[in-house]
Amino acid sequence: MRLIVWTLAIVVTGTTVASTAPSAARRMAADSTSEARNRMAKIMLDSLGDRATLPAESIWANLKTGLAKVPARNLIAIMNMGFGKSLGVTCEFCHVAGHFDKEDSTQKQIAREMFKMVPRINQELLAAIPGIQNKNPIVNCTTCHRGRVKPALSLDDPGSN
Repeated sequence: MRLIVWTLAIVVTGTTVASTAPSAARRMAADSTSEARNRMAKIMLDSLGDRATLPAESIWANLKTGLAKVPARNLIAIMNMGFGKSLGVTCEFCHVAGHFDKEDSTQKQIAREMFKMVPRINQELLAAIPGIQNKNPIVNCTTCHRGRVKPALSLDDPGSN
């Protein structure tokens, strides 16, 4: 097994540590869905035309997270990169293509609940840890998912779809 020396930047403490580990154990999964996601994002952006800067809630229904007021074009980018790339999935993992307002998906509900979890971790839990040297410690979808549906449960388990 080939080992590499890598540097891990610890966001929470602001420190850097050197480690020797299999490269696959700590890197994001290959993004095999990017082409499909980017194609869908382009189609959606193109369809917005002059409405791209309007609040997302004026374009789509059932936006039940804090993203309802962001510009529609920003919501598309957040969905593509923030959710899709972070989990290594396409839009259809949570949505019915062409019917984004449908509530048929368990995955959509899970994503909403996890989206609500992130600010609590960032604003309450991380902020309450004494001694954190980073002024703005954060986690996001990528922190745990690393490009996979199932978050890694150990450093030796990069997760699996």
